[in-house]
Amino acid sequence: MIRGHNLSAWKALLCLLFTLSLSFITVAQESKIKWDTIESPSLEGNLIGDPATRPFAVYLPPSYETSDKLYPVVYALHPYGADSGTSMISLCIPYNKSPMDSMIKNDQIGEMIIILVDGTNRFCGSWYRSSEVIGDYEGYITKDLIDYVDSNYRTIAHRRSRGITGHSMGGTGSMYLALKYPEVFSVVVASSGIYHHDSDFGKSYIKQAASSNPKDWGEFAPCPNAPGAFAYLAAVCPNPDKPPFFLDKPYEEIDGKIQEVPDVMERWISAGIVDSELEQYLKQPVRLDAIKFVHGRSDGYVPVAQARDLDQAMNDLGIDHVYVEHGGGHEPLPAEGLQFLSDYLSFELPATTTVEWQGKLSITWGKMKRACE
Repeated sequence: MIRGHNLSAWKALLCLLFTLSLSFITVAQESKIKWDTIESPSLEGNLIGDPATRPFAVYLPPSYETSDKLYPVVYALHPYGADSGTSMISLCIPYNKSPMDSMIKNDQIGEMIIILVDGTNRFCGSWYRSSEVIGDYEGYITKDLIDYVDSNYRTIAHRRSRGITGHSMGGTGSMYLALKYPEVFSVVVASSGIYHHDSDFGKSYIKQAASSNPKDWGEFAPCPNAPGAFAYLAAVCPNPDKPPFFLDKPYEEIDGKIQEVPDVMERWISAGIVDSELEQYLKQPVRLDAIKFVHGRSDGYVPVAQARDLDQAMNDLGIDHVYVEHGGGHEPLPAEGLQFLSDYLSFELPATTTVEWQGKLSITWGKMKRACE
């Protein structure tokens, strides 16, 4: 039996231990952002000499280090003009540590892993497309990166628990990849993207490349001032027989006049989301669970007509979606986007799905067992 001052001492010790344990839990349950790298076979052998080794940043939610939970994953695509370092994160600030922590703490979103994807290249932006010139960015993201993340982090490795989002170039890329690979992603939130190539803006955007004629990479403007049209054309109108930039232009300056090149223009138009990707999406055996895109009415970079055209095209084709038009400019609505992703992504394993994580743990919903090796 503990009596007198001994009882008081025990109480004090228990209080101290309790306080220390709370402090430990508080520290241990902090989220973190870490850097990782992958070797991407999809990017090897590109004609502009970009590396196949790619960094990416990972946001791990507060409970990641102190639990065995599996988490849904959101792949965030940055805008044009980043390098593959700190500016990649700075351009994805909405998916950085502080905003994510705040929304999780306030129960606005569930705990998710966020992957900040490196979509940079020598042109200052890949537009998240594939060509023999820039490399297979689609395979790099939808296979190489996702396979690595699912093998090295505690993810729910199922399409219903995998979303994609992005702004500007990243908005274009996220909508494109989601529509083309609905068997990989189930939810998309895009903002301020270019969706309609056969439009006044779609054509004027690439027309800037006609009057820009650098002779070599030494004359090519460095990031972030490089012309985005060159980057986009290298992705959708590549020409491996035209060094040093390996691209065709839908407009060329001929005898001092800017003239359209019909066959190249046809290639440009056929690469648009409104122009062709929506029709291809409807042929897919799988549908996205949720689609959302946002655009500012005062956007001075990409006019709101791009999003309105996408909205109208989806309505005409009977594709369920949410379109939000706000009064701002070329800016995302990150809180709304994250809430939408959290609302529609699954935080549980499907009943028939078995997940192997690092070859050590086999998990089926409702049943967990250690795998003997």
